[in-house]
Amino acid sequence: MVDALHSSHAAAGAGASSGDETDALRRHRQTVDALVVALRGGRATAVGWPQALPAGCEVEQVETHISTVLLAGDHALKLKKPLRLPFLDFSTLALREHGCQEELRVNRRTAPQLYLSVLPLTGRPEAPRLGGDGPAFDVGVWMRRFDGHRLYACLAREGRLTSAHVDDLARAVAAFQAAQAPSPPRWGAPSDALRWALDTLAELQALSASADLAPPIARAVAAPHELTEEPFEDLAARRVGHPDDQPDGQPVVQPFTQPFTQPVAQPVVHPVGHPDRQSDRKLVGQRLQSLERWTRERHAQIAPLMQHRREAGAVIEGHGDLHLGNIVEHEGRALLFDAIEFEPALRHADRMADLAFPFMDLLDHGLPRLAWRWLSQVLEAGGDHDGLPLLRWHAVYRALVRAKVGLLSAHQQPAGAARGAACARAWQRVALAQALAWPPAPPALVLSTGLSGSGKSTVALELVQSLGAVRVRSDVERKRLHGLVATDRPADPAQLYHPLATVRTYERLAQIARLALEGGVSVVVDAVFNRRSEREALREVARACGATFAMLECRAPDRVLAQRVTSRCAAGRDASDADAAIVELQRRSREPLDAREGLHQGPRVVTLDTDCAPEVLRERLDGWLRGWGVSVLEDARPSGAEIDRDRSKTV
Repeated sequence: MVDALHSSHAAAGAGASSGDETDALRRHRQTVDALVVALRGGRATAVGWPQALPAGCEVEQVETHISTVLLAGDHALKLKKPLRLPFLDFSTLALREHGCQEELRVNRRTAPQLYLSVLPLTGRPEAPRLGGDGPAFDVGVWMRRFDGHRLYACLAREGRLTSAHVDDLARAVAAFQAAQAPSPPRWGAPSDALRWALDTLAELQALSASADLAPPIARAVAAPHELTEEPFEDLAARRVGHPDDQPDGQPVVQPFTQPFTQPVAQPVVHPVGHPDRQSDRKLVGQRLQSLERWTRERHAQIAPLMQHRREAGAVIEGHGDLHLGNIVEHEGRALLFDAIEFEPALRHADRMADLAFPFMDLLDHGLPRLAWRWLSQVLEAGGDHDGLPLLRWHAVYRALVRAKVGLLSAHQQPAGAARGAACARAWQRVALAQALAWPPAPPALVLSTGLSGSGKSTVALELVQSLGAVRVRSDVERKRLHGLVATDRPADPAQLYHPLATVRTYERLAQIARLALEGGVSVVVDAVFNRRSEREALREVARACGATFAMLECRAPDRVLAQRVTSRCAAGRDASDADAAIVELQRRSREPLDAREGLHQGPRVVTLDTDCAPEVLRERLDGWLRGWGVSVLEDARPSGAEIDRDRSKTV
């Protein structure tokens, strides 16, 4: 069957560029329709489908902007549309076959049970057969079908996506990335990442000019924190980055080692009703121009880190399109599928490029608590906190990519309400990109302290979700520094817990915290923090980064501490090695938190009793956060109507 493909390359390859794309798409549609008629008519085996299907069986069609998928019985056939777009070329049979072979290869890394083979289509578009004799006129990827209701995107829309799902996804992605070798040197240049981002913005600008893809009114695109009364022309006239524009003589664009919250090309959006408000299309054009300036300037800040990570092996052949629609819960675990096959440069990227995609998409689905939990858990599993200064740049790019894909898909729909809704959804992703680029408040550094068993790790993970942050655990990072995974038990505990090892551990915690804050990401540091100097070192990190500092000392009765550590040791599933003897040692050596460190001198440094039910603990934590001005995150709940999300409170 593969020979049948190759025998037709000469006929279908060289002359394809002069063919009519509309005619090629007509033949593609003819093929799909013929297969559907045959399958529904009880002639599945006659067209080469490996499973006999009764007449009248259900045949589903799934359309994307670049492919058509047929689902019948236990199998699926994916056909690539004969298109030439700025980012892919499937216009000839040879190119489609190469794309299918690449799709099989890259996806068998994560979902071998779903991706079975590449099949030629022989015969004619009006009478196709899978496999068979004779020259092939098309080719498809043969797959095992899965339950579409278990797609993460479906679970998210229906309110069925849970913390267990995102935790499992974190483990799956961390394991996948750890298994990939560094990419060859030709891949992953910072300039390539910038080019892809700018190309996407240019395509969005072109799409915004199309009458049938017109952006909706500003209310559907702009988040409240983006609104300003300043005329766009006044801002555009400024010399962005010129020292004279800043009171202290410093340029707007800072190196990536400076706090992320430094101003960079702030957006201008006139609110509805403003006397100078321009057309919706022009407003979107202005937003895209602001995002282009931010993309260039933030890239200039982080390009040295991108290059450093590239040289250190952080560029791998990843997935490239890791949104929730390409993740499925299959046989009880998360499977990644539908990796990008058509452009290697979109797969070979910094690890953070893939991590940013589910993060962005969970935000886009109105699930900020799960978004931050996902990010925290995948970083804890994989240990790539050094990439945090790149997170927002990649997340902005991913939001813009999804906006572009949404508009391309809308363009293929007939005019009407469905197209309008798809366009509105796509342009809302531009608003999400803006909210990611310009977070509404500086990041925070929170210490979750206390004796082992006091509940500080549970508290830290809860804060991750309510505050919007990542957790960094001393137990995990201590072991990572010694080449151990979180649940390994050291053969020589004295080496792992030597005073010098403890110093190294707290230095690493401070380093991660600084990187997170410089990336505009809040961080919760989970450690015993027995010494005042350890706590003060983290306070200084917050001060240097212009971040808000807060501290909780978790407390529980002695009997509760003993019960918790005993149960944890027996289970053997936690990173902590502490037992009751260690708890007692910590108690005797602890330098207590007191008024000199601000205890109860304000709302941000307090003690917390954790001996309570989980829902009570969350209420206490949320009340504490609100007490010092934090907008506590809540995940949206599905309803019959579209949820109007305020994205400024999610990022």
